[in-house]
Amino acid sequence: MATLNIHLGPLRSNLDHVAEFCRVRNLDFLPVTKVIQSRPSILNALAHPSLRRMADIHWRNLAALEPSVHTDRAILRPLFAEAERQASHATRVFLSNSALALHLARARASLRLGTPLRVMVMVEAGDLRDGVPWDELPGVVRTLAAEPGLEVAGLAANFGCLAGVVPDSASLDRMAEGLRKVRRLTGHPLPAFSIGGTVVWDLLRDHGSPPEFTELRLGEAVFFGRNTTLDSDIPELSSDVFSMDLEVLEVWDKFVPSVPEGPMGLNAFGDQPVHIFSGCRRRATLDGGENLAPLRALIPQASGIVPVGATHEYTVVDCTGAVGPVVPGTKMSFHPRYESIVRCFLSPHLNLVVGE
Repeated sequence: MATLNIHLGPLRSNLDHVAEFCRVRNLDFLPVTKVIQSRPSILNALAHPSLRRMADIHWRNLAALEPSVHTDRAILRPLFAEAERQASHATRVFLSNSALALHLARARASLRLGTPLRVMVMVEAGDLRDGVPWDELPGVVRTLAAEPGLEVAGLAANFGCLAGVVPDSASLDRMAEGLRKVRRLTGHPLPAFSIGGTVVWDLLRDHGSPPEFTELRLGEAVFFGRNTTLDSDIPELSSDVFSMDLEVLEVWDKFVPSVPEGPMGLNAFGDQPVHIFSGCRRRATLDGGENLAPLRALIPQASGIVPVGATHEYTVVDCTGAVGPVVPGTKMSFHPRYESIVRCFLSPHLNLVVGE
């Protein structure tokens, strides 16, 4: 069985560094822990002060946490169908739909919780995922502010997840001016502005941010020390939070033709196979496969190991240039990236090990 190792030391170090990064820029730090499903076994082992505030997508993950420890629990993608449960387990919601906000407020009122639900209104920031267009934002804010069960706590924006747009200082300044304009048009203070996305790390480090920004939401930087949008590591952060061990099932020398012999079909996922090596090659077949770790998200720790293909439950590597023997029954270690961890935490066929 494949093993995913979570190393708390590098994770704790990343949390420390990001918290300090935010502090010196007058930003609150909101860790986004959805990639690990906000599992209490991991968060409790960390026992980090930054985790008093945290954000996830699923109310079930927040419901498993102790409210007295995790006092600011934000849901990033509330749903109409789960309004009552979300209203019960969240202290804040990030959304861009007035009808959904009103639905959540009434669900919270039915629970007699006594305090209004704090709403962060998502605005369109170029990522083209979720967000209210700026010209429609004043009307949305007025509608929500008139609902007694809601507190419009501020605005929020997301960068880099869908469209891959890289923000610059000018785009941040435009958003700050947009906030000031909405304040003038609505008369609402909108005291907070939350920005999210590891893609803003370099920009904030090198150029700072407008004073209107009050919060930074980060997940990928914390868990991977990497900026996927820019395809680069973040030098200040560790990329060693996760490691994955896959068992070597078999090793054989096999002839890989440079030109296919006979007609070629598609592989198990409907893609045209491409051989990146040819000739007599040493190949190892491992457990794992695309269900746990797509090839592009699996980086070998040892030199001379090259992933060359995968099916649902097998991963195949070329180990012709490996330093030292590759032996069936042993483990081969990899650095898994974001996409792999997402799949790992959804799979029941995985041994999860939490340690320093």
